[in-house]
Amino acid sequence: DHKEMRDYLSEQLEFNTGMQKFEDAEEFTDFFRKLPPWSKVTLLDSVFTDNKAALLYEGVSEFGAKFRVAEFITISNNKISQINIVFSPLSQQQ
Repeated sequence: DHKEMRDYLSEQLEFNTGMQKFEDAEEFTDFFRKLPPWSKVTLLDSVFTDNKAALLYEGVSEFGAKFRVAEFITISNNKISQINIVFSPLSQQQ
């Protein structure tokens, strides 16, 4: 639910993948809304503190490419204020 996701984001959200960068929650939400969904998403590990989280997960794109993702999240004023993501391709199905 993109509307619910948007409710958890700070207005000045900083999002960075190294290839894609946003500094606005609406811009990020619009971008995210257009992405094709992944399948077979598996959470591999997670770490949480009072204002930070780190997630490691794998998934398969609509084209059959398998990825591993490390996501680092910062919380400020009860909203997600920063998301940094590192993608790593694992395999391509033939």
